[in-house]
Amino acid sequence: MKNIQNIGLSLFLTGLAIFVSLIFLGKYQLSSDAFDSFINQKGIKSELFINDIKTKVVDKDFSNPFSFSSEIVTSLETANATHKKNETWDKVIWDKPHSFSYELAKLSGKGHIKDHKGLYWWLTFGLGIIGALLFIIPNIITLGPPGIKNNGIYHNKATNRGWIGWFVFIFLVGFYLLLYFRPDYIVNWTYIVDPISISINGGLASQWFLYGFLYCTVMTVMAIRMYIKYRHNKYQVLRTKSVLFFHIVFAFLIP
Repeated sequence: MKNIQNIGLSLFLTGLAIFVSLIFLGKYQLSSDAFDSFINQKGIKSELFINDIKTKVVDKDFSNPFSFSSEIVTSLETANATHKKNETWDKVIWDKPHSFSYELAKLSGKGHIKDHKGLYWWLTFGLGIIGALLFIIPNIITLGPPGIKNNGIYHNKATNRGWIGWFVFIFLVGFYLLLYFRPDYIVNWTYIVDPISISINGGLASQWFLYGFLYCTVMTVMAIRMYIKYRHNKYQVLRTKSVLFFHIVFAFLIP
């Protein structure tokens, strides 16, 4: 059973590594038609911004989201500064710079990730789910008879300020910082859940759909762990089912 758990851990870490690496991959090219449509849809009146983007970004290739975002954000902030100085308030773009950049990045992505969303879902979410289950399910046997097993938790690297705990802490803090303040850097993450978003609400995935889906996925996998650990306790089983139901149905599936 220990070998199965080690295989599961390896699969999970592989999926996580691929997931993180997607930030640095992909190509971006904003077409003239897509940009014109975006400008009309947003009602943008700033000639400074429009001309700057057409000169520096439109129909040019970018090898990563960082350089693409930098051009968009710089052009937006420069144009806004000029309009505010001249008090041409109707031309100011009031969107948050990186949220605005995210919308353009979503339109501009191209390459292997965007063209093979299902494949990358399996290489990230798929491997993560399978690996986690291979690590968790053998606990039915390794933990022995039903009952709470908290032996040694204060000596575990995941629960006693060990390297596992610190790794999880750094990853989660980094994830939330990107989610809230740099969504344009994680466009590739949203691509891989586009098919699921389309099937649920008919639209492409946003960073918030990505977060909701990831949250529900983690909850479902960890619920299996709860069922195994507390299978002797009807209250804990019912509590876990209740939490799953209300989070997935009311907080995620219902628009």
